[in-house]
Amino acid sequence: MRSAGKPWNLFPILAVLAACGGGGGGGGGSPPPPATYTIGGTVSGLAGSGLVLQNNGANDLSISANGSFTFTTAVAPGGGYSVTVAANPSTPTQTCIVTAGSGSVGSANVSSVAVACTTSSFVVGGSVTGLTGSGLQIRSADGTTLTVGNGPFSFPTPALSGSAYHAAIVTQPSSPTQYCTASGAHGVVGASDVSMSITCNSGTARYLYVTDLFHNTVYGLAVDATTGALAPIMGSPFDTGQGAQPSVITPSGSFVYVLNEGDGTITGFAAHAATGALTQIGGSPFSVTGTGFSTLPTMVMDPSGRFLYVLVEGTGSIAGFAIDPTTGALTRFMGADFAAPGVGWAGFDPLDRFLYYTGTTPSGTYVATARIDAQTGALVQAGTQTFISGTLPVNPPQAAVKPSGNFVYVMIGDLVYPVSLDPATGQPSQSDASVSVTGANHLKFDPSGRFLYVDSINFALAGFSIDATTGGLTPLPGSPYASGAKDTHDFDLDPQGHFLYLPVLDNWLNAYAIDGTAGALAPLGASPYTVDAAPAQVRVDLSGRFLYLASSGTSTVSSFSLDPVTGAVTLIGSVPVGAPTSIAASNFTLAGTQ
Repeated sequence: MRSAGKPWNLFPILAVLAACGGGGGGGGGSPPPPATYTIGGTVSGLAGSGLVLQNNGANDLSISANGSFTFTTAVAPGGGYSVTVAANPSTPTQTCIVTAGSGSVGSANVSSVAVACTTSSFVVGGSVTGLTGSGLQIRSADGTTLTVGNGPFSFPTPALSGSAYHAAIVTQPSSPTQYCTASGAHGVVGASDVSMSITCNSGTARYLYVTDLFHNTVYGLAVDATTGALAPIMGSPFDTGQGAQPSVITPSGSFVYVLNEGDGTITGFAAHAATGALTQIGGSPFSVTGTGFSTLPTMVMDPSGRFLYVLVEGTGSIAGFAIDPTTGALTRFMGADFAAPGVGWAGFDPLDRFLYYTGTTPSGTYVATARIDAQTGALVQAGTQTFISGTLPVNPPQAAVKPSGNFVYVMIGDLVYPVSLDPATGQPSQSDASVSVTGANHLKFDPSGRFLYVDSINFALAGFSIDATTGGLTPLPGSPYASGAKDTHDFDLDPQGHFLYLPVLDNWLNAYAIDGTAGALAPLGASPYTVDAAPAQVRVDLSGRFLYLASSGTSTVSSFSLDPVTGAVTLIGSVPVGAPTSIAASNFTLAGTQ
C-alpha cells in the first residue's frame, strides 16, 4: 500500500518495460522492408527470336514466346518504370512496339505493359544487264508479271521477312533473240531487300557434254560462239562411274553431274570456265544407295540449280542433295529419303516451289506434289495423290509441266491425260478427258504454252491446242503429221516457237514451220534433211541460231546453222564422240551460254 503523501518510484518499472520491448509493438528485431512491386505485361505477334526487353535501361529480359512476362527486379512505390526494346527479333526480322510502358508504381504489381511485334517487309527486285532485245518478262509467286529493261526493277508487293520468295523469267526477249538467266530468284527473305540479278546474252551454248553409255565416260565439246562449230575439249573424254547415265548441268554451266546406274553413285565435275574441261569435285563420287539400282533411275535438278533429286523406283523414294554453290559438292538431305511409291518421273513448277511426280502402284498411276523447302530443298508432301489411271503401264509414265505451271500432262501408254495444278497449293486434279496418240513417245510445248506436240513410234507427230481454262486438248488442223518410215526418239522447237525439228531413224531430220495462230505444222521445202545414221537426240541452241544432233549409228554429234526466217538447216560439221553405237538418245546436254 502506498503511504499517504509518498510518490511511487517509477524508474524500476520503466526499466522493466523497456527490457520487454514495450516500445516496439510486441516483436523483436529490425522493422520490415518497405513494399516493392513487379513490372510486367504481355507480348503478342512474336514470330522471330532474340527479343530483349529492358526496364529503366537495365534488367535485360529475353523473350522467347508470346504471352506474359515479368522483370526480375521489383520497384518501390512511387518509383518510376520505363520498358523499352533493347533488341528486336530476327529470323524473321521483326519490329516490336511498347505501349503503356512507363509510369510510376503505386500499391500493386504493374502488368499492363503491352509489346506488339510485327514482321518486317522488304522489297523484292533486282537488276537487268546485257539486254538488247525487247519483251523480257519476269513473274513473282503471287502472279505479278513485270516487263523489264536494263537497270533496276521491283515487284509492287513487299515480302515478309522469313517468307519464301520465288520469281522466274516467263518470256525471253526477241528482236534480237536473247537468253536471260536469273540469279538469286529463289530463297527466303532475310533482313534486307531482295536483289536478284538477271543477265542476258546471245544464248549460244558454251559447251556440249555427251555421255558414252557403254564406256563410262563423258565427252566434252566446245561451241564456237560465232559459227556454232564443235571442237573436242582438252582432256576429253572424262571418266565416270559404272553404268553412266545422261548428265545434268547447273544453269550456270559450272557443274556437271552424272548418275551411275551400275554402282549407285553420282560423279560430280567442275567445268573450267575458260576451257570446259571437267575436274572431279572433292568428295565425288557421291553415294545414292551404295548398291546398283533395280531399274533405270532418273536425276533432275531444280530450276535454280541449288538442289539435285534422284528418283529411285526400286525403293519408291526420292533422294535429295544440296549443291554447294562454290565447290559443287553434294550434301544429302538429313533424315529419310522422301517416300514416292513407284516413282517414275518428276518435274518442277516454273517458280521452283513444288516438285511434281508420277508413280505407279497396284491401284494405278498417280500424280502427286511435294513442296520444296526454300532454304534446304527438303521435300514435304503437299496434298494427296491423284489417281488418273487404273491401268498399269509397261513403262514408267512420262509427263511435262505446262510453261504457265497450271497443268501437267501425263502420258500413260497411248493416252495423254491433262491434270490441273492448284497455283497456291500445287494440288493436282484430273481436269479433262484424255486423248489418244498411238505409240506416244515424248511431250513438248511450244514456248507460249498454247500448243502441245507428241512424237510417236508410229511414224507420226501429233499436235494439240490447249484450252487455257480446262487444259483440254484438241487436235491441230492436219494432225497427226507424217514423219517418216522409222521410229523417232526426240524432237525440239526453236526458242521463239517458229519451227519444230524431228529426227527419225531412217537418217532424216524433219523440219516444220509452226503456224503462230493455229499451231499447225507444215514441212519446210527442203525437208527432210539427210543426216548421220540413226539420229537419236536433237537440241536447238537457246540463241535459235544452231541445232545439234547426236547420231548413235555413227557415234557423232553434228552441228547445223538455222535460218532465222525460213528455218532452213545447213550442216556445219560432225565430230566423233566414242566408238560406233556407243551413244543413245537423251545423253547430251548443252551447257552455259555466251
